Amino acid sequence: NSCDELGLMVWQDFMFACSMYPGHHSFTENVRAEVRDNVKRLRQHPSIALWCGNNEVNVAWFNWGWQKEAEYSSEDSTEIYQNYQSIFRTIIPEEIERLDPNRDYVHTSPLSNWGSPENFKHSSMHYWGVWHGRDPFDQFSENIGRFNSEYGFQSFPAFSTIQDFIDGADELGLESTAMKHRQKSYIGNAMIKTHAERHFPKTHTFEDFVYVSQLTQALGIKTAIEEHRM
Repeated sequence: NSCDELGLMVWQDFMFACSMYPGHHSFTENVRAEVRDNVKRLRQHPSIALWCGNNEVNVAWFNWGWQKEAEYSSEDSTEIYQNYQSIFRTIIPEEIERLDPNRDYVHTSPLSNWGSPENFKHSSMHYWGVWHGRDPFDQFSENIGRFNSEYGFQSFPAFSTIQDFIDGADELGLESTAMKHRQKSYIGNAMIKTHAERHFPKTHTFEDFVYVSQLTQALGIKTAIEEHRM
């Protein structure tokens, strides 16, 4: 409702992400029911601009090495991708066409992978060269997709929030067991530290570093958004 009132356009994903899905009848009928329920629930909102079938399933299948990692045979791979086509290219758009025919649908996000310069010239893009690719912030100016539907940069929460879940002053540090345990990115703390030291003076307390991590995130996102808008 707030998006309707404020004129904010919503890209609405269905709840599928970063995984392949089975194609047997009971599962696909459950998918159909879930899509039907959610389209009926949300279609009256003028803020809904686009329905999207999933997040990063297609780009993952073709670029993340799942077939090799799981040792799928060619027959396995064919069946798994046929299941993808059935769910995201047939079942979901059929329900949308029936229940909300005046809105567009795209089967996945992104439609283009950020690894190649040519890919920035078409379709939606998740540009993670800054972060996963370890690119500096100025690469946001060089790598501008047709529509960047995902990108970002981590920071830490407010220091007061960290104090709520850290027990003991000896754990208030970037290299503490408690802080490492809560970092779920394989490059997270190192990336934050690298970029923070690149753009801001060196800090002398962990509390100051936490604050500077937020300034660093703000600078990165600001850089990206300004380039996208231009």
